[in-house]
Amino acid sequence: MWFATLTLPHACSAMAVPLPKRYNSLGIQSMKHMIVLIALLVLLSGCNAGPQAKSYTGPTGEPASTIRCTKDTAPCFEKASEVCNGGSYRVTNSYRNAGGLFADALPGPVTWYTMHIVCGPSDGKMPSFPLRGQEPAMPESPPVSNTTCTEVGNTVNCKTY
Repeated sequence: MWFATLTLPHACSAMAVPLPKRYNSLGIQSMKHMIVLIALLVLLSGCNAGPQAKSYTGPTGEPASTIRCTKDTAPCFEKASEVCNGGSYRVTNSYRNAGGLFADALPGPVTWYTMHIVCGPSDGKMPSFPLRGQEPAMPESPPVSNTTCTEVGNTVNCKTY
């Protein structure tokens, strides 16, 4: 909170008084600016999200894992190697799809790469990451419209274009 020094004519010669609430504790003037700042921070923090791995036991009893990463396949291979303790592995399935920065529940601007692996001897086949669904793309922005109003006497005429 911001404070100002105020000189009073009576016994308290100087006192810290809070200023009117124009700024919040971060010095940001309006709630709209705060929301935009938070949204940008959330979006940009997703840009550095690392690969994800989920391990489980497959139907044959073999330990299996699902590796997911965004933007590039190299982190997927690095994570798969880490999951298999630096050993070899077999890719049983792979694909890529469009999604958001944190999840791929809805199509969005980020490409998510997924590969299912089983640790152990490799069959030597590289994953192909075929596209599932639509290509990654930014959502379409709504059309921009302008409204101009003119006032003549008690009548207001507005045009939207």
